Amino acid sequence: MTKTVGLYARISDDKDLSAAGVGRQTDDCQALAQSRGQTVGQTYLDNDLSAYKRSVKRPAFERMLSDLESGSISGVVVYDLDRL
Repeated sequence: MTKTVGLYARISDDKDLSAAGVGRQTDDCQALAQSRGQTVGQTYLDNDLSAYKRSVKRPAFERMLSDLESGSISGVVVYDLDRL
């Protein structure tokens, strides 16, 4: 059975807002999911958002948690745990 997973990518500081960092993370995560036989259901991007500051809301992260809870995705692939 193929598992449907989500990809989550985040960069804290993207001064030029090019989204190049989250793009690289997404490409690597897509390749990893494919090598594991996983289907990517959603891609969640929080570009230029800190995870350190408690006051910062990460909309894609919150959507990802809701999708995990509802069962629309069965797991998450991230570039590195500190991105999560």
